[in-house]
Amino acid sequence: MPTFYTEDLDIEVDDFLDDCSSSEIQEVIQWLKDSDYLPQNVATSEAEQSYPDAEFDGALMNLVGKRFKMTQEQEELIINISKQII
Repeated sequence: MPTFYTEDLDIEVDDFLDDCSSSEIQEVIQWLKDSDYLPQNVATSEAEQSYPDAEFDGALMNLVGKRFKMTQEQEELIINISKQII
């Protein structure tokens, strides 16, 4: 893990993560999954995800925070689909 000294207590998250190796980033991702900040089935690298999965996940991520742009029917459709899948 990156080394930070006590006089540098004001550490930016970006600074910390930028100093991490790839394996350390994988540890952070695993911690986020174990702590329920990320779903367990989240791929941790592009290599773990097929193209259709990546495209689908990307489409879903494009919808996050955009409910205000949807019609009531679109919103209900998405909610109903998500309820059927669970």
